[in-house]
Amino acid sequence: MSRADRISDEAANWLIRVEVESSPELWQGLHAWLDADPRHRAAFVRLRVAWHRVDALKNLRPLDGTVDADLLTQVRLTPTPTDPVGSPTAARDVRGGRRDRALGSFYRWAFVACAAVAAAVALAWLLTATPVGLLVSR
Repeated sequence: MSRADRISDEAANWLIRVEVESSPELWQGLHAWLDADPRHRAAFVRLRVAWHRVDALKNLRPLDGTVDADLLTQVRLTPTPTDPVGSPTAARDVRGGRRDRALGSFYRWAFVACAAVAAAVALAWLLTATPVGLLVSR
């Protein structure tokens, strides 16, 4: 067994212990193990994130237990910045996501065009209504 496999197995054991029980001694032991080697922390975080992602997928299952064969083609998990790492996130339709991006792009360009028109109107008004405008028009 290689060192990486051993670290991964130890991380899995710690993850299971933390999920099953909680005590100050357990947490102290975990933190001592995590601080002993940066690879320990990386393996533990990687497994914990995977664990919580699987939990998020489990929460997408219908309550009656049936499984939709097209679920993975219709739904994508999208974490939001406020979600803690590995927490269950809201699902969203992939096709709707493309439409949202297209609408966002349209609104962004519409805003830029409106801002340019407003700037041109403001500049024209300034040139005709102020003394600078009077100097230019003479």
